[in-house]
Amino acid sequence: QVVGFAEVAKVRTDHTKELIEGHYAKNTPAGKWKGLTITKDYRELIAMKSVDAVLIATPDHWHGEPTILSARAGKHVYCEKPISLTIAEGRRMVDAVKKNKVIFQTGSQQRTEFGGKFRRTVEMIHSGAIGKIKKIQVCVGGPPKPCDLATQPVPEGIDWDAWQGPAPTRGYNKELCPDNVHNHFPRWRAYREYCNGYLADMGAHHFDIGQWGMDADNTGPVKVIPPESGEKGVRLIYENGIEVTHGSLPDWRGGTVFYGDEGTIWVDRGPWKSDPANLIKDYKA
Repeated sequence: QVVGFAEVAKVRTDHTKELIEGHYAKNTPAGKWKGLTITKDYRELIAMKSVDAVLIATPDHWHGEPTILSARAGKHVYCEKPISLTIAEGRRMVDAVKKNKVIFQTGSQQRTEFGGKFRRTVEMIHSGAIGKIKKIQVCVGGPPKPCDLATQPVPEGIDWDAWQGPAPTRGYNKELCPDNVHNHFPRWRAYREYCNGYLADMGAHHFDIGQWGMDADNTGPVKVIPPESGEKGVRLIYENGIEVTHGSLPDWRGGTVFYGDEGTIWVDRGPWKSDPANLIKDYKA
């Protein structure tokens, strides 16, 4: 059961409370639900003995500290991707999880959603459908930029200091913390103070598919070569000799491309194709 949540905007606090209470009113026998603890300070929830696990669905700059404190309190953690802002922060999170022997899982729904096409692509590659992998190309957006948004008045009901947390202090802008119940992606994803840009935002999904396809889940690149110019072109070299490149293609704007010595597969949340074309056709059949 959900026993509490933390939120810094009143309008979303009220909306979330209504959703949770409505769910349990409809699906839980009378007297079986203990109600909600609602706060702006997530640490109050971590201190509750009734909490077994914590779900962290915050802007990226608020992933590290809650994960570490939750682990220290013996709480299991489900944290949205990308896991951390920096390698150093990520290592501290890993160390806290290991030391306190809790379970940590991160969100990566591409492995299971979208008709299973990503899973099926990986199955084909592992079965040798395109031969030996030569290289992988990940087509996602670029790196972050410094936040240059104008300062706006802080709306009533938003704790702007709490939203900023460990990030550098700056003025409020609704593009970062909307003052409504939104179903879009706020633009904090574009700014380095809060995220590593769309390179990390969607890259967390598509680089993951690349690693999965080359059976490298438990490792990472041994060498990272930055782009010579521009925003794209970073190269990741793996111990198995495979090179993963960040970039876009004229006829393929998003997703992951696997190049083998016997064929190529392009996979994204929408398009899915192969060369030779019958690879996808035959597998669908």
